[in-house]
Amino acid sequence: MSLRPRPVIDRGDEYIPAPPFASAADYGSFHAALAIHAAELGRASGGPHVETFALCAVIDQLTEYPAVVPENSYPSPAVLQIALQTYFPAAWTPDSLVSACAGRLPSRGGRWALISPDRLVEDQDPIFEAIRASDGSWSAQFIERGVKKPPEHLTDDWQMVIYLMQYLAESHPYPFGHGYADGYPERRRPAARAVVKAFAKVRELPFLQKWADDTDL
Repeated sequence: MSLRPRPVIDRGDEYIPAPPFASAADYGSFHAALAIHAAELGRASGGPHVETFALCAVIDQLTEYPAVVPENSYPSPAVLQIALQTYFPAAWTPDSLVSACAGRLPSRGGRWALISPDRLVEDQDPIFEAIRASDGSWSAQFIERGVKKPPEHLTDDWQMVIYLMQYLAESHPYPFGHGYADGYPERRRPAARAVVKAFAKVRELPFLQKWADDTDL
């Protein structure tokens, strides 16, 4: 199965709790850190861009910050998809990441027959199986119609997390790779250019200037 290139990220941040959340504080910390991660992606590519601002607004809107979080609670499917697409480096483990996505992401949740710290099995075609060795490395393999594909070897739990993020993320979100009516993108472009032009002025506002200038945030 063809997978996209993966970013090189050394490890997850142990201070960002991964789901399931044990408390309202953990819930809030996860969502706040995800919003900052999205903002930093904008900074890294010369932003913030209008889409950076929009993404942070979506994360903020999807974060309810309840006073009491039920035991073993999880983020919404939309928040999970944002975390996957942006390789959000929380304190994930391979099994915690799969457990968070299983049954919650309509297109990528999969039918997981086994989720454990040392073995992951997705029961569909192609079958996906990953096994953790005694040295902490992983071997991940697809079996399509009974034919085993060459396995991929991951050096540790964190590299397996990155691999799983790539695998579980929606690979072709609309409109990329989809069909649409002729001329539809072209009709959107004048408005898009106008929005970008206006947002260039928004970026001059003090609160965004402070964000752009403060590389220690």
